[in-house]
Amino acid sequence: MLRPRDRRHRAPGVALAAIAFLSTGCGSDFLGAPPRVKTDGFRAVASIGEGGTARSFDIVVRGSDVRTDLGKGTSWPVLVTRQTPPRAFELDPAGKRYRELDPGKVSPVLGDFPLAPGFSEHREAGRRGLTEYYRESDAVFAGNACQLWRFEDRPEDPGSPSTTYWVSPALDNLVVRMDRETPDGGGTTLKRTVELRNVRPGAKPDLFEVPAGYAKAAAPEAGARP
Repeated sequence: MLRPRDRRHRAPGVALAAIAFLSTGCGSDFLGAPPRVKTDGFRAVASIGEGGTARSFDIVVRGSDVRTDLGKGTSWPVLVTRQTPPRAFELDPAGKRYRELDPGKVSPVLGDFPLAPGFSEHREAGRRGLTEYYRESDAVFAGNACQLWRFEDRPEDPGSPSTTYWVSPALDNLVVRMDRETPDGGGTTLKRTVELRNVRPGAKPDLFEVPAGYAKAAAPEAGARP
């Protein structure tokens, strides 16, 4: 359960519901609705910071499909993973080549960072088997007003590792930042931060397909892909 100092969501007002109803026009969108994260996916710049170092790259997400582009400096910069049906492949835009990967051996590029919109603190608590978690003060990150939800691995232990999710309601409850803090027992706290910056709703489905004209290359040897 939430502790007394934590705040809760409030139901949307009647005026907001009325606006939503009128804008749908009985199933017709007269104004032309802009893309939404929950229905159209998104594009962003992902960043992983840990131990004083950081790396960033472009990421595109639509549903359970993910595309990452590491940019220049690697022969196969683009990685695409799909869940239905399971598939993974790399692209070499410079050479117009692609090669298939074993989807079961490709690890999520952002680890356990939740890329799906619709984050729910209740579901996250259930997934972790916790009954206590915290609603921290709201804050702005990368231009997005966020709700901060903190989960401690062992709520009764002052030295417990913790995870804080920065959730943007304006982006359909997409997590735009995750902080993982782990005390080392010697007075130092190790921190790993994963961020999504410059989030832009909308991701075309063809970004998760092999482009026309690309030649198929041999699959990489075992362990060739991180």
